[in-house]
Amino acid sequence: MQRLGLSLAVVLTTTACGSSPSSPATPSQPPANVAGTWEGTLTTTSVSGGECIGQFWEQIPIQYGLLPFTIAQDGNSITATNLPAVFIGNACPYSGTVTANSFTLNGANCRSYTVGCRDGRGLRDVDFVSATWTGTVAGNAASGQEVETFNVLVSGTNVNVGTLTIRSLFAITRQ
Repeated sequence: MQRLGLSLAVVLTTTACGSSPSSPATPSQPPANVAGTWEGTLTTTSVSGGECIGQFWEQIPIQYGLLPFTIAQDGNSITATNLPAVFIGNACPYSGTVTANSFTLNGANCRSYTVGCRDGRGLRDVDFVSATWTGTVAGNAASGQEVETFNVLVSGTNVNVGTLTIRSLFAITRQ
């Protein structure tokens, strides 16, 4: 009889201590709708490195008006057209993701330029490395930070003389 009681106690203990029913999963929120045409301002807040090229930004902050640009959306994937990089001023193709209240866009294949140093050191090739927009969105308004990075080379060579990093804040509204 003791064996039966011990076996019953083990079964009851195992059942009582077993895994509890799983709690319902928290449903994920759908991505924010960021599709449409946007415009606003971009304010350069810091420039670092870049050897002589960084000297072009002597007065910080500098505010730029953003021409209208378009974001297309498919679920949580987004692309942007006509979105410029600060240094080069031309639009680059961007792609990224959006969540319930934030987004990230990464630039690719932006142009590189040859620029003369103001101090007479000669020409520099400014080669695009990356451009990233990260921000929060609330309805028809969004704000955040844009960071661009470029390698600075002695023109016509592979001699890297610095990395130029430009940081800006943006505030945009959907039109």
